Amino acid sequence: QTGIDVETSTDGGSADLPKDWPGLPVPAGTVTSSFAVDGTFSITVSADSEDGIERVISDLMSQGYEETARADFGGLKTVVLAGPEWTTSFSWVPDEETGKFHLNYSVTATQS
Repeated sequence: QTGIDVETSTDGGSADLPKDWPGLPVPAGTVTSSFAVDGTFSITVSADSEDGIERVISDLMSQGYEETARADFGGLKTVVLAGPEWTTSFSWVPDEETGKFHLNYSVTATQS
């Protein structure tokens, strides 16, 4: 009723992608939480590898997305891509204990 779609996994399982996720690629790993409200989507992924995250970014760029920002803050990495319909934001850090990467991946409608 609120128009907000939230799902989390607290038992080590996988959460679903938000309802109406725009079909953008997601790196291999486990979606641990998802959120959607008013056409804006956010997922948290325990990504299997940094290469998998970079591969999704490359895939989007091959589909016409343009990199508008990239930063590395001593381990925290961020990339923002703008496409004709969607703007995406990726932020990730390594998890030293598991060898995986904590990824926050957000998608909003591109402003014209």
